[in-house]
Amino acid sequence: SMPYRSLLLPLLLVLMMLPAAAPRAASLTTGDVVGTVRDTRSRAVANARIRILGGPQLGQVRTDTDGKGTLADLVPGLYNLVISKPGYAPVNRGQVQVNANAQTALNVVLEWADPN
Repeated sequence: SMPYRSLLLPLLLVLMMLPAAAPRAASLTTGDVVGTVRDTRSRAVANARIRILGGPQLGQVRTDTDGKGTLADLVPGLYNLVISKPGYAPVNRGQVQVNANAQTALNVVLEWADPN
């Protein structure tokens, strides 16, 4: 059984060096907007809505528990976005540039809506 063991170790080392999961690449013809939504205390805001109000195409996504949401496979161009969640003042982001085969980072801070 010794010869097998000597072959097994190098094989395991090679497998360990392979990437566990390749990051999802944007398509060659479309781009992604990767949003991160936090509150004024830098805490993630889950279930906030990132919505396209205007641009080459429409769409929306809700943020996960880490405050992240991705609008994937968008036609390149300029987009107008609104980020909202009940209880917070909505944030408008105009002229967000989306490029083919690229990810555009969108970092947003939501403030509590003024109760008055």
